[in-house]
Amino acid sequence: MKSRAILAVLLATVPLHAATLITSSYGTVSGADDNNQAGPIRGVSYKILTTGTYTNNAGTAPNVHALSATDGTATGIEFQSLTWQRSGSTTGVNSSPLYLGIFSGLTVDASGNVTSLGSFVAASTNTVSATTANQSMTWSFNNVPLTVGATYQFVFITTNTPTLTTDVSFNALELNVPGGTANLAETELVGGNASSVTNRANWEPVFSMTYNAVPEPAAALLGGLGLILLARRRR
Repeated sequence: MKSRAILAVLLATVPLHAATLITSSYGTVSGADDNNQAGPIRGVSYKILTTGTYTNNAGTAPNVHALSATDGTATGIEFQSLTWQRSGSTTGVNSSPLYLGIFSGLTVDASGNVTSLGSFVAASTNTVSATTANQSMTWSFNNVPLTVGATYQFVFITTNTPTLTTDVSFNALELNVPGGTANLAETELVGGNASSVTNRANWEPVFSMTYNAVPEPAAALLGGLGLILLARRRR
C-alpha cells in the first residue's frame, strides 16, 4: 500500500523537460524593425513539431528547433508564452488591451474576415496594448496543453471568453516580405487586410515562444518506477 502511495506521488511530481525556447528564423522580437510590414493582422497559425528543425522555403531554418532530441517521444506540450513584435508602422494598430487566444480550426474568408472560430482552446492570462512602435508584446499562458503535430491559431481577441467571430480583433505585426527564403512553412497568417487569406506561408511574423514538453506516459511511468527502486535500494 505504501509503495502505491509513493508511486502516485512520484508520478505526480515527475518533472517536465526544461522549457523549450523557439525563436523565428527571421528577425527579432525586440529593438528596431527588421522589416516594416504592418497588417492589420488577426493572428498566426503555428504547427507544434516534435524533433528536428522547422522547414522554410530554402529547406531548413538553421537554429530554429522544435522539441529537442530528448523530447522525441513527447505527444504534447504545456504552452507558456508567445512574443510578437509590433511593426513601426501605425497601420493596423489596435491600442486597446487585447488577449491572445488559441483556437483549433479557426477559418477566414478571402477578404481576411474570420468566418468561424472553430474550437476555442485557451486565452492568455494577460492583455497587451501595442501603443509603441516596435514594441515587444508577450502573452503568458498557464501551461495550456497542446497536441504535438497539430496546428493552432493564435489570434488577437477582445475577451478571454470569445464566442463570436467579432470577438477576434487585429493588430500590427512585424512581418517578413513575400518571396524571402527565411519563411517558415509551419507558420501562416490568419486573416489580415483585404488581400490576406488563411494559407499565406510566405509572410512570416517574428516570434518567440516557450513551452514544456510532456513526457510520453510510458516514459513517465518508467521514471517513477526507477525512483521507487532507487528509494528502496537506499533503505
